[in-house]
Amino acid sequence: MSKKYIALLMLFGIVSISYFWIGNAKAQKAVSAGPGSYMKEGVIHRNGNSAVLMVNDPRPMAQAIQALAEEYGWVVDYEDPPYISEVIDVAPHDWRRTHPMSKGGHIPGGGSFQFDYDEGATGAGTSGEKNILEKLASAYNLTGNPGKFEMISQSANRYTVIGRSIKDENGIDKEVPSVLDTPITIPLQSRSVGETVNLILTELSLASKATVSTPYPLENITTQITVGGANVKARSLLIQAFEASKRPFTYRLLYDADNQIYFLNLSVAVQSTTDTFGRKSYVPIDRIR
Repeated sequence: MSKKYIALLMLFGIVSISYFWIGNAKAQKAVSAGPGSYMKEGVIHRNGNSAVLMVNDPRPMAQAIQALAEEYGWVVDYEDPPYISEVIDVAPHDWRRTHPMSKGGHIPGGGSFQFDYDEGATGAGTSGEKNILEKLASAYNLTGNPGKFEMISQSANRYTVIGRSIKDENGIDKEVPSVLDTPITIPLQSRSVGETVNLILTELSLASKATVSTPYPLENITTQITVGGANVKARSLLIQAFEASKRPFTYRLLYDADNQIYFLNLSVAVQSTTDTFGRKSYVPIDRIR
């Protein structure tokens, strides 16, 4: 993959090359959208045990999950649905005028989203975490933002938020399976984490007839693990690989609507801390527990 192409993907929100990304619920419909109004990250405001999460992003659900996960040290994976009509063109007008039929420049058409929750029950791996994520998905699904999502529990302290519905070309809600629901087979043997993830994605692309890859090499993840299985969902094999590594890896599966391909971004779950000068830093959660 060329450096120019990766730069374009980063511009349009597909790729995030970073090791760390690596009560009552209230929602509001997107009221402002577009590159000039997006927030760099989600913001949490507090009033006693009550908290309000505010985001504004092409993928509001992904930004909301990242903000909550980094604030409380949660392990939460995210999967885009394969968007069809819920996209906007952010290519420069001059370029688009001279390249009207060219691909590139389309991103999910999300905007602002607000979520109120009880901060008194946010401990990682607790029922409070599960309830908040469930309410987050329910609140989001009532907005006009792209996609509808489902939260599923993977283990006592790991959750996945999956895009399950999109709007078709006529603006009608349409349920869609996740590409990671596809069953695949890989031999049970010892490999590095990077080799295992690459093999999973290779077999997934063959089985699903969809291109699923990582936007950057994984050869540097050299921890040896033993993972395999026959006719197992690709998602389950990925999570087995992460758990076998003994590191809190998480993933974001992002869909490129222009090219109809998926990118799997890996990172390590982190928790944010802010010093007395307001400077924020991030620490891998397995280094603080």
